[in-house]
Amino acid sequence: MKNKEHWMGRVKKLFTEQRLCVLATQDEMGPYTSLVGFVASEDIHCLYFATTKQTAKFKNLSEHSRVSVLVDDRKNQEADFGDSIAVTALGLAKPVKTEDCEQHKSRYLRKHPYLQSFIEAPSCQLVEVEIEKYFVVSRFQSVVELRMKK
Repeated sequence: MKNKEHWMGRVKKLFTEQRLCVLATQDEMGPYTSLVGFVASEDIHCLYFATTKQTAKFKNLSEHSRVSVLVDDRKNQEADFGDSIAVTALGLAKPVKTEDCEQHKSRYLRKHPYLQSFIEAPSCQLVEVEIEKYFVVSRFQSVVELRMKK
């Protein structure tokens, strides 16, 4: 079995290459998924995404902070069953504090410069997901759990 540093490197590479993730929140009816643009912190302990405050996802995470995020590199080809990697991140979501917002917005905009007007809008909120653990799935069924230290 490969070591934790190997898998952390694979996760970091995936997060650098991919622009979108699937965010799963929850309301009283059950799970709710959304496609969002994201960026990871340098140490990949946190993920950041922007959303409008009036969305179902923002309402959901305001009431239930536990979320799941899925990032993968599939190309919708048969080879994906053997070649793709998928990472599920479990963590707690919260609005980014005002004093930290500019630093994280800057990082987000380096990856997503075309979203500047969206992220600068008064109705937009930058959200941080503090990751508790990752599940890395490769070769369709090989699963590795990576716990993040607080």
